[in-house]
This record gives sequence, structure tokens and C-alpha cells, in this order.
Amino acid sequence: MTGRGKAGALTAEERGDTSVTRVALTRSLMLVVTAALVVGIVTTGNVLAGGRGGAGTAPSGDGASSGPTPTVGTSDGTAEGASTGAASSGTAGGETAADDIAERLAASAPARVVAAVDDRLTAVSQLAWDDPRTLTDFGTVVLSQRDEPYVLSDLIERGAVWQDDATTFSLVRSVVVRAGARMQLDAPGTTLRLLSTDTGFTGIVGWGGTVALHGAPHAPFTVTSWQESAGAPDAELDDGRGFVLVRNGRLESTFTRYEHLGFWSGRTGGVAVTATDPGLASATLSQTTHTGSAYGLFLSTVVDTLITGATITDSSMTAIHVTGASRGVIIDGASIDGAGRDGIAVDRGSGTVSISDSTVAHAADFGVRLDGNALAGGPNAAGHPTTLAAGFTVTDVTASDNGGGIRVAGGTDVAITRATVDCPSRALAIDGPVHTLSITDSTFATDRGVPVVIAGDVTDAKMTGSTVAGSAVGVRIRDARIAITDNTVSVVEGTAVEASGSAFVDASGNTIIGMGQDAIHLASGVGGSAVDNDTAGWQHRPAAMQWLNRHPMAWLWLLVLAIPAVGVPFILVRGRKHRELRRLLEDAIIRYGRNQLAAYAGGEAGGGSAGQDAGSLRTDGTLRSRADEWDGAEAASRRAAAFLSGLASAGDPLPSVPRPIPRPPRPTPGTSVGSSASSGPGGPDARGPSAGQPRGDSAGDGPMPVSGSIPVSGASAGGAMKWAGHPARRPVRSLRDLRTMLADREFASMQDFAVAAVLEAGYPVSAIARLFRVPSWRLEEWLQATLAELDHPAAPAARRNEAPGTRAPR
Repeated sequence: MTGRGKAGALTAEERGDTSVTRVALTRSLMLVVTAALVVGIVTTGNVLAGGRGGAGTAPSGDGASSGPTPTVGTSDGTAEGASTGAASSGTAGGETAADDIAERLAASAPARVVAAVDDRLTAVSQLAWDDPRTLTDFGTVVLSQRDEPYVLSDLIERGAVWQDDATTFSLVRSVVVRAGARMQLDAPGTTLRLLSTDTGFTGIVGWGGTVALHGAPHAPFTVTSWQESAGAPDAELDDGRGFVLVRNGRLESTFTRYEHLGFWSGRTGGVAVTATDPGLASATLSQTTHTGSAYGLFLSTVVDTLITGATITDSSMTAIHVTGASRGVIIDGASIDGAGRDGIAVDRGSGTVSISDSTVAHAADFGVRLDGNALAGGPNAAGHPTTLAAGFTVTDVTASDNGGGIRVAGGTDVAITRATVDCPSRALAIDGPVHTLSITDSTFATDRGVPVVIAGDVTDAKMTGSTVAGSAVGVRIRDARIAITDNTVSVVEGTAVEASGSAFVDASGNTIIGMGQDAIHLASGVGGSAVDNDTAGWQHRPAAMQWLNRHPMAWLWLLVLAIPAVGVPFILVRGRKHRELRRLLEDAIIRYGRNQLAAYAGGEAGGGSAGQDAGSLRTDGTLRSRADEWDGAEAASRRAAAFLSGLASAGDPLPSVPRPIPRPPRPTPGTSVGSSASSGPGGPDARGPSAGQPRGDSAGDGPMPVSGSIPVSGASAGGAMKWAGHPARRPVRSLRDLRTMLADREFASMQDFAVAAVLEAGYPVSAIARLFRVPSWRLEEWLQATLAELDHPAAPAARRNEAPGTRAPR
């Protein structure tokens, strides 16, 4: 019992596990292949999903941050133009350093043109109206103060305008209207072209004066840029083009069309009204049309300005931009379609702005953006106030197909009433500080993202009688205090109302429609309550299922991982059963071996009676004595001899039979197994010839026992069967070694060869099983079958009738 593991466990060799390494390698290979398959499917799914949804990826859930916001500059908009231009033109970046330099130079070209315009206007303002240098050096006609307004004929007389035909005029020199002067062009059905040439362009500037441009309802007055060489409106913006600017003055315009005007900055962006100080500029525009300009209408630091019935299309920047601490601006009946940035934007510092009965579509950023934050957060050199702007109203406004709907970033007394917003994302974004907010009878719908987001320092806010429709979250509230009552909130799948942070939410009387984990989710730390809400149209769905539905590829991943996962329990159960069976078998074999040792030890120490009583276990588990074992061995030897003689009579070649082993003496009382057999009742005189003397067939005894065929104790530990009559042999390493030891034998099959190696050569079952690459249990079956044939040999006549080579393997 040597070579065992801990606690007497059998080794792999003793168990007959001859393919442990191969099984381990096979299992490792299967695990690697499965992992590679999963990784490949997941990677492919992500690539395919990314390719399908690249352009449709939803923006950030909050939606409170918009696109690039023009920087607020000085009161007349000087810095604003440069900053917005830089944001629009200086972000691309070239592939090489040379490309980047070229792009920077190209972006700076219109900025240099704007600076040149500022220098020219400043220089002209410092000259007398009749100074000839205004014409010779700057090519500008200055209209000075007088009681009568300047009309079209006055401009022709002073050489500023040429008449091309009855309804077409060209502005060949720029016109500056000084304080106290009024230029009034009443020209229904007439077109005024602001010329652009290789040396420059012309424009209309009110420098403290009043500019009035009027048409008629069915015969509008048209003001457009014109490229003489191309015979069409000027489409090249890098070198500038004509514009209309009123600075510290007043603009009046009715039934006028402004086409393809302006470039780069707000004040040179198309039609602009600016002031250096509040109260110095105002405007009244009615039924005007603005097409293809940089800015449709730019208002900076204006007061008491009324814009009604304006139609603005295809602006490269913002359609209507109010900035610079403007006050008292009313925008009514505006129709905006297409803007490179926001549809209507009110920048920080401006207040008392009303937007009503207007539509905004196809703006790149928000349809309406209101920023009521203070111009400064503390002491500042310009002395700007640090209070929030107040008085923003949005009534009967429709915003559709824009980058976002309505955004409010700061302000006081904000009211949104009967607004209808339908856009891909961010239908309504409120970003504090906002105080006294009212959202009433409005509709907010998005295809993706969150329709309504209210975040930050928002107080005294309420949302009533509105309809919200979204995909995953209807209303998201973070750190805000709001009452949500009598609204209808629907989502496809997710949460209707979601509150987090330090929010305080009072949700009551709302109708909730959709499906998800919770209809109204108030996170930990959120104050308020959610009572008396109608959730009859809400279906509960776990959050995990929602996540899987939002990630379709996850179903495939789950399926791929579930297939091996289902087999894991079966593998574990099978392994546990195998370990249990192996343990039971090892325990039985070890227990059997110990009994064998105990039997031999008892026989040697206790004499004959002990030797007779001690023995090995029978197949039924009972103990048999060593004498019984020797009797069985002798009978088996006789059966083997008879079997071999039967083969000889049948004509089969007989293996060579080694010299028989004499039977050891039967132990008798008082005589140990190892004692001399020369005397006593149990000596050779009583049972057979003496040691070394051959024994004949007498007294009914069968043939003499064949060497190597007498089992001493049956199957020993690990199935390694030990056979009597053989000395210890060196380990067999190959079939060549085995044939050397059985060189005088011929075998009909590998089975006979293996059986002879155990029965005749005396090698352990485990060694022969490993050498012949068969399981140990299979070889033991062959041995048992051979012994069974020995117990019941076939009739010689039947053996004779068998054809050569047809005998069944043993």
C-alpha cells in the first residue's frame, strides 16, 4: 500500500485515470473557444449597433446644456460678433499644421473686415458732414441734421444711389445718417441693391439718426446685397457684404424684404439695432421678411422695441438675437424657419421680453432660449448689475424640429403658456437660478431624451394642465422645488416623473401613462409627496427588463451566456457524483486491503485457527479464510489446465505452460503459514507432494495449476490484481518489454495478450490497462470472463467445430 496520496487516497494511476491531462486540455480549449465566441459576438453587436445608431444617439439626459452660446460683449455688440464668429468658424481644425494655419487665417479674414468697418465709421463720425474726405477717403455720403427727411431722390442727387431702371436702384456709396437726421425711403415695389465689388461693399448706417424703410402690403420694398460681377446677390462672406445698421438711433420698417445681407458679427450681420447705453436705440418692424442673412435681426441694448409679423428664413446664425441689457422687447407673430443656431435668443442682462404667437422650426439649437442671468456675479469694472433679469413670457409659441425646444437659464418671473414643443430632445429645459416659474397648458414631446428637465436653484415653480410625452423619462427634477398638478405625463417605458438631489416635489392629480418600474420615483432625500395621481394606464415592468429592451444586443449576449450557464449545474452534479463514487470505491478498496493485511498478520501471529479464520472478503462481502482461498486457487488451476487441454484437442495452438507452482501447505492449528511443510498432519504427505516435486493428476484432481493463474486475493487496491508465483518484476514501459517476457506465446487478440500479461506475467491491472490504453474496469471484465471460462470450459467437441480465428475474445 505505497504511493498513495493523503489520507490513504488512491493515485490517478491506481484509479486507472490514464487521460487526465487530455481531459483537462480539452476542457480548457472549450472554455477558450466559448469565451472567444462570446467576445466576438459582443464586439460585432456593438459595432453593428454603433453603425446603426451613430446619428441617432440621444443627447445627455438632462438636456439643460445647449450648443455654443455667443459671448456677451460691450453694449454695442462689438465683442459679440467676434466671439460668435470664432465659435462658428474656428473649431474645425486642420489635419496638419499648415491646414490649421490656413483655417485660422481664413477665419480671421472676416474679423479683419469687421475691424476695418469699425475704423471707417469711427473716422467718418469725427469729420464734418461736408468734409470732402468723407467722399474721397472713405466713399461715404453723410446725411446731417435737418428738418425734412432724406428721400431716395436726395441720395441720387448726392451720388450715393444710381438708378438702374424704373424699379431698381444701386447703392454705390455707403450712407451714414447722423443724429438729428432722418432717411426715409418709401419705395413700394422697388429694389435697392447694396453693391459688393473687389474693393469693398456699401451699406446703410444710422449713426444716431433714424432710418425708415417702407414698402406696401402687396409691393414690398426690397433691400439686398449684389455682386456686380456675378449679377446675383453676394454669397461670399469672407470679404464682407452690405448690411443695415442703426447705432444709437431708431429703425422703422414695414413691408420690407431684407435678402442676403450681413456677415460675421451681430452688428454687421444683416439688420441690426445697437446702443452704447440703454435707452439710446429702439426699433419698430412690421411685416418684414429676412432671407439668407447671417443674423435675421440683431438687437443689442434696445428699449421699447416691437417686432411683429417678421418672417425669417435660412439665417446662418441666430434668427432673432436680443442681447446687451435690452428692455421692453416684444416679438409677436414671428415665423422662423432655419437657423444655424437658436431661433430666438435672449442673452443675459436683457429683461421684460415677450414672445407670443410665433413659430420656430429647423433651428440647429433651441427654438427659444432665454438667459436671464446677471451680467456679473460680483464687483466688476463695467459696473454691471448682479441681479437676475425679470419678466420673460412665452405665449402661444410652437417649436418643432429644432435641436431643442425652450430653454430658460436664469431669470425671475418666467411664464410659459400654451406652448407646443415637438423636437427630438430637450423640449423644455429649466436651469436655475430661476424664481417664480409658471408652466401652464403646454405640450412637450420628444422622440428621445427627456422632454422636461428642471434643475438647479428653481423655486416657486408650478406646472399645471400640461401634456408631456417622452420615451424613458417624462419630467426630471433635480434640486428644484416645484408643484406638478393636473398634468398628463406619458412615457413609452421608464419613469413618468423622476426627482433626485435636494428636490421638493408635490405631484398630485396627474394622469400617468406608460410602463416601467415606478410611475413617480422620488429618490432618497427628496421632499414632498405624490398623491391622488391616476395610474390606471401604468403597467409595471422591472428595471432590468427595461434595460434589456433599451439594449437589444443584450438579449443575444444573454442567450450566448445562458447556454453554457445551463450546463454548469449538470456538470457540477455529475462531478459531485463522480467524486462520491470514487470516494466510495477508494474506501472499499482500502478497507479490503486493510482486511487482507489484517488476515495475513493474524494468520502468522495466531497459528492455524487464526489463519483459518483470517482471510479476505468474498464478493458478497463475507470473510473467507486463507485456506478457502488456496482451495479456490487450486481448483482454478485445475480448470485452467483443463481449459488448455481442451484448446489443444480443438487444434488451437497452446501457449507454453511454465512449471507449476507447488501448493503451499494448509495451515493447521499451531502451525503458521510460513512454517515448514515437512511434517504434521497438514504436510505434504497429507495433501500432496513435497516442495519442488511435480504433482500428478490423482484422486480426482484436475490438471496441475498453471503458473501465474492462481490469484492470491482477487482484486487488490485500485484494481491492481496480484497473482501468486511471480517475483517482483521491473515496471513494464512498452509492448516490446511485455513481448520479451511472453516471447514464447502467440495470442489471437489484444484481449488475450492483456489477460495473459496479468494472469501469467503477473503485472498489475493498472499498468497493463495504461499500456493497452483501455480502462481498468474493462480489463478487469476481461479477467473475470476468462476466469468464468475456466470455471465452465467449453466442450472439446464444440471447440473443435469452431473455425480458426473465430473464437470470441476473452
